[in-house]
Amino acid sequence: MNKRKAVEIGVLLLTVGGGGLIAIMSVRGDLEKAFPFLPPYFYRLCLLVGFPVAVLGILLIVLPLGTIQNVVRWWRRHWDKPYDCKTAKWEDLKAIHSFATEELGQVSDLQKMERWFQTNRQIFWIITDKSAQGPREKQLVGYYAVLPLNKEASDLLGTEQIEGISLAPEHLIPYRRGRIRKTPASIYVGGIVSKKGPRVRHFVLGSLIGHLNQEKLNGVKTVFSRPVTDDGLRLVKKYGFRPVSRFVNGYQMNHIYKFEFRDDDQ
Repeated sequence: MNKRKAVEIGVLLLTVGGGGLIAIMSVRGDLEKAFPFLPPYFYRLCLLVGFPVAVLGILLIVLPLGTIQNVVRWWRRHWDKPYDCKTAKWEDLKAIHSFATEELGQVSDLQKMERWFQTNRQIFWIITDKSAQGPREKQLVGYYAVLPLNKEASDLLGTEQIEGISLAPEHLIPYRRGRIRKTPASIYVGGIVSKKGPRVRHFVLGSLIGHLNQEKLNGVKTVFSRPVTDDGLRLVKKYGFRPVSRFVNGYQMNHIYKFEFRDDDQ
């Protein structure tokens, strides 16, 4: 943005805010006669909106361009979503394992994660901070794992004979670039980890939900998970997962929970 553009925007805001919304107050009596159905708060709202819009317009006109650019950069830094979700690469696995171990404690060993990855390279998804400087480990702020399973694994999970960290590569639906992937019998949501902070947590969870919705569109009907933290337990309860075992009463840590998609689920 150059100074000329800033002035043009400022004049527009000043016209709308000062000359439009605030001006309504000066003819309120006539408007009330012509439009008696307008509620009283309509005029207060015009004043509340018009005044800051007009002030913003004046600031854009009078402030130096450098100051405006600094404000814009501050706004983007605090309110833009500086995060990106992408499939993990082989070199990311060690950082993911270290990150998950620190946050969750109980995770699959690195060698098993590597064997899963060799079978299907779309299992691990990482969330990075695009504004962070340095190597990928410094940018990593979250990750989740979605494992596509065959019928054998689904049956074993459905009777709680195995758990997530017990899944073997032969339980997974393989993925090869350029080949049509077989529809999984179910999917297993592994670790969901993010750094502290509502924005990054919301982004990680939103990315996972978007992924699950895509799996639903691809024909998947069942989702399994096993919460190992209080937050994980809260999420399976919030989204309506049910224990697979009839011996589990309510929501307890370290048990398998299942969610069945319905046709009207979004």
